[in-house]
Amino acid sequence: MRLPALTIEAARYLLAPVGEWAVFALLEDGQLSHAWDLSLGRARREIRILPASVARYLAQRQGRAAPPVTDAEALAALLPDGQRPELLPVGWIWRALNLSEAQPLALARAGELTFEIGTIIRRGNCIHRVTTESFCRFLARRRVS
Repeated sequence: MRLPALTIEAARYLLAPVGEWAVFALLEDGQLSHAWDLSLGRARREIRILPASVARYLAQRQGRAAPPVTDAEALAALLPDGQRPELLPVGWIWRALNLSEAQPLALARAGELTFEIGTIIRRGNCIHRVTTESFCRFLARRRVS
């Protein structure tokens, strides 16, 4: 598994010395690409940033040439082994996006992700799988940069 998506706090650490609002500014002006707001309608945004976009920004800041991260590369970084299986285990999603274990299930219950047909959600049943198509649509809807 590759590095999971970075929280704002992790990006701040890597981009030091910058504050939270500086990271948001880098996202808004496109200097950091491929970030998503994964919040569930809470007042606080839950931003996750692709590690490759932070690496690209750091390389450019040091004067090194760094090609832009493509959408295909970003998606491949979030999928198992860069492949696009029909179904993704929920555990893969929470690890790839650096979420709590419960958040992908909450996103599915909110209609943001689509479970495999026939899935019954109950306590202790942790082998849920989500369609990769719904995961990709979710990322496209939630992209902030």
